[in-house]
Amino acid sequence: MLSDAAQPANDELIETDLCIIGAGPAGITIAREFLGDGRRVCLLESGGRHPERQAQRLNRGQSVGYPVHLLHRSRIRAFGGTSRHWVPDRTWASRPLDPIDFEVRPTVPHSGWPFGRADLEPWYARAHTACDLGPYDYEPDGWVDEARTPRLPLSGPEVETIVFQHAPGTFDGRYDELVRSPNVTVFLHAHVSDLVTDEGSGRVDRVEVRRDDRSRFFVRPRLVVLAAGGIENPRLLLLGHRARGRGLGNDHDLVGRFFTERLSARTGFVVTNRPELVEQAAFYDFHPARGTYPRARSGLPTRCNGRRGCSTVRSSSSLVRGR
Repeated sequence: MLSDAAQPANDELIETDLCIIGAGPAGITIAREFLGDGRRVCLLESGGRHPERQAQRLNRGQSVGYPVHLLHRSRIRAFGGTSRHWVPDRTWASRPLDPIDFEVRPTVPHSGWPFGRADLEPWYARAHTACDLGPYDYEPDGWVDEARTPRLPLSGPEVETIVFQHAPGTFDGRYDELVRSPNVTVFLHAHVSDLVTDEGSGRVDRVEVRRDDRSRFFVRPRLVVLAAGGIENPRLLLLGHRARGRGLGNDHDLVGRFFTERLSARTGFVVTNRPELVEQAAFYDFHPARGTYPRARSGLPTRCNGRRGCSTVRSSSSLVRGR
C-alpha cells in the first residue's frame, strides 16, 4: 500500500517487522522478496514518486580530495533511486567483480575481503533476474557469433577480452506491484533523521522520520535494512553518535572511510591501417545477443593489475582507421 509521510500523526509510532530505508534498486529488490508473505514491511523513501527539486536539495554536499560528480546531480531521491538516471534511451553496464578484487595486496592498505568471488556467485545469478539482465555468463566465447560479431584477432598474454552486459530500464517499474501489496507500505517524502538505539543493547529501537515541516513520526521494526547508498548509509550510521559516541557499527572508526568512485580516463587510441578491422568490431560495440545487450572490451589482464598493486583497471580500446 502507499502512504505519504504527511499522513501519520506527530510522534506516532508505527510497528513493523522490517523497515527498509531507501527505495532504490537495493531497497526495492529486498521489499519484493517479502511480497505477500504476511510479514509487515515498511519501505521509507525520502523523495516522491518522481524526482522533485526540493528532495534533490537534500543531496547537496562537498567532496574534499579527488573530484567526484556533483552529489545532487549524480544521485536521485525518488522511488527507483539513482536508477532513474537509466532513462529508456540509455543503459547501465553490469559485470561482477574480478577475483583479484577480493585478494589481499601488500601495497594496498586495508585490502582483502573476508570471502572470495565464489561466495557471491549464486547472488550474482539472482541479481541478474532482479535486474532483467541476460544469462549470468561473462565468458567472451559464450557471446561470440562468428558470422555477425566475431572476435578480433587479439592474441597473446598482454591482452584480455572481457564482456559487460547492458540493460535498459529502471526500477521505477516495480512501483505498482509494491503499492498493491497488502503487507508492504511505501512511505514517500519520509526523511530518516536518526536511528534511535536501545541504551542497553545498542540495537536500533526505532527509526525517526522527519517531514518537510520538521514534525516527525517513528517506525519501530524488528529489523532495519539500510539501502540508501554508499553515502547516505554511512551518514545515517554516523548520526547515531548521540547514543554510541562514534556512531553505529563504528567501534573501529571505519564507517564511511572506504567510499569508492568509479574512475575513468582516456589514455589513447588504437590506430589501425586495416580499415576492415573497424567493420569487424561489432563485438566491441553495443549489440543485441541472448536476450540482453553485451559489449566486449580489451585491456590489460587482471594479473598485470595485481602485480602492480593497484585496484583492477580496465582499459577500453577504440579502433580508428589509419591513413
